[in-house]
Amino acid sequence: MEVLISSLTSNGHKLTPQRLHIIKHLWRKVIIDNIDDLYVELRTIQHISWATLYSTIKLLHALGWLELRGNGPRGRYYRWIRKDFKAVDMC
Repeated sequence: MEVLISSLTSNGHKLTPQRLHIIKHLWRKVIIDNIDDLYVELRTIQHISWATLYSTIKLLHALGWLELRGNGPRGRYYRWIRKDFKAVDMC
């Protein structure tokens, strides 16, 4: 996770307490398949807006840390590509 945080800050992205909380929570997951459920999980722990969660996931995807897989609106999910390890595989 230190490599991810270093990557964000070295690319000029702010590491706010909310963003750090989201990243720590996501780091424990292999796949992120339901952002709505994830939002509810996070809100029970700390006040985080939907926009912050969504923009953090999009940022991690744009930087190559998350891969969007599947097709169709219900079959899509994100999967970690951990650059400090090899890609997390579901097989």
